[in-house]
Amino acid sequence: DCFCDSNFYTLTGPGTNCTKCMTGASCEGGLHEPVPLKGWWSSAGDRYNFLRCDNEGYCEGGAPEACHSLHYGRMCANCIADTFRAGDECLPCGARGSVGRFAVIVIFLAAAICLGVYIFVRPTDSFATVGITTTYLQILVLY
Repeated sequence: DCFCDSNFYTLTGPGTNCTKCMTGASCEGGLHEPVPLKGWWSSAGDRYNFLRCDNEGYCEGGAPEACHSLHYGRMCANCIADTFRAGDECLPCGARGSVGRFAVIVIFLAAAICLGVYIFVRPTDSFATVGITTTYLQILVLY
């Protein structure tokens, strides 16, 4: 047989000795080159040196330097442009800001409702207090 079996590879062509697939690699056999398994990484310049990724979910496997869509670089450890590192993951820019903005709006609305209840429930003869409260609520709505 001139081709390698599954889990073996050759880098020199048909009719040569086949070598058992190395750790972290997938070897289809035939004349296919070894490629990294999911969770493993190799560089284009050193295709047969397979490294286990620190976070295996970032390394896609199947080809050298194949990373999850938000990662790149050695062992897929870097975040791509327009993303930022949050703990152990890369998030699109603005992901954290939208949550913070929503929280600020909720807090302001809750404060406005509490203030409104306080002002309108207690007995008062002052129209100035009602006017100030109305202006305050209008300003909050603008933001």
